[in-house]
Amino acid sequence: MNWLRRDHSASKEDYMDRLDHLRKQCGPHVAAVAKDSVEGICTKIYHISAEYVRRIHQAHQALLKDCNVSDPEAADVQDRLVYCYPIRLALPSPAQPRVELHFENDIACLRYKGEMVKVNRSYFTKLELLYRYSSIDDPRFEKFLSRVWCLIKRYLVMFGAGVNEGTGLQGALPVPVFEALNKQFGVTFECFASPLNSYFKQFCSAFPDTDGFFGSRGPFLNFSPASGSFEANPPFSEELMDAMVTHFEKLLEKSSEPLSFIIFVPEWRDPLTPALHRMETSAFLRHQMSVPAFEHEYRSGSQHICKKEEMYYKAVHGTVIIFLQNAAGFAKWEPTPERIQELLAAYQVSRRALGSPGPSSAPTTLSPASAGGSGDKDSIAAKTAPERSASLDTSPARQDNSSSSNPVGKTTPPSETASV
Repeated sequence: MNWLRRDHSASKEDYMDRLDHLRKQCGPHVAAVAKDSVEGICTKIYHISAEYVRRIHQAHQALLKDCNVSDPEAADVQDRLVYCYPIRLALPSPAQPRVELHFENDIACLRYKGEMVKVNRSYFTKLELLYRYSSIDDPRFEKFLSRVWCLIKRYLVMFGAGVNEGTGLQGALPVPVFEALNKQFGVTFECFASPLNSYFKQFCSAFPDTDGFFGSRGPFLNFSPASGSFEANPPFSEELMDAMVTHFEKLLEKSSEPLSFIIFVPEWRDPLTPALHRMETSAFLRHQMSVPAFEHEYRSGSQHICKKEEMYYKAVHGTVIIFLQNAAGFAKWEPTPERIQELLAAYQVSRRALGSPGPSSAPTTLSPASAGGSGDKDSIAAKTAPERSASLDTSPARQDNSSSSNPVGKTTPPSETASV
């Protein structure tokens, strides 16, 4: 405070130097004082969460009992290659309650017991298409509205009650970047997404019970691809990113098929995050580059409900793009200077395709099945090629990237999307 009062003409660099000095001098003391309090809060949150998990489990079991649904017997699963398919619940779905739908201009409103959730009409259409591709137990869409309501409600609860609270967890890359990833590197699968923010038809997400009906392959850390080209833009949690790197390296070591991961993480170097350090020193690192702060954008985590002018926001930190590939993956999707230039050009802030994505024809992928029993425990992969894109983009330019992609409304039957 004395420094602020004394120096009224300090430059921005002076302020940043002073803040850095204070952080280094005072940071350890503040951390030591707050350590017990913060750990106490975290412990309390953990115990509250565990209690609610117990209650939800009890309610779940009671519901199944009322519907005369018994637990399935564990199936004998062999270690073999399987088609890449959405998560399938091991138990049949009980009868669904009635959910009312009406539209207010371009907003779809779904009401259940006086509680309403909303989604933009274009994203509601996207969910319809994803559901048509992925939900094999409901061909007449009798359970569609209730499943959409549960999906949106789940993410609202995860985000939090505040305006824009938690939506950073669902921030996504701009559409032109996905187009470049598909065209230049054959990417057709997102490792961290949701039915609401996914660009490709194939993706992993946090909640298989609600998201599987809309194409989710389940949580990424339970997903074991044998081959394919993948995009990973994880939530910016250091622990999750570290676990992600561990999973990447295990998969790359195990597979001799072409396997590639293109990872987008924040450039946090003071201090350097363990995940970033491990990727930069990995034996599978083929290329890395940085996009400076404020010179690129992300799509909002609330893109399914926000206004068009709020769809994109400037990144306040640099983004590191890292290519982890095994030898076969490097041979097939080498990050050449020409391909890298196309990817960086796609990051340039310009006019954006703000329309909601919608599925087009999708490739099928193979992976070794893991020990388990039901479909939600099978390991799956994305074995794809650029010309067989699983894009969900609806912009006309998207058609140029994939000669066999179908525009929205001209979808391929599920039996065809499951062919290799």
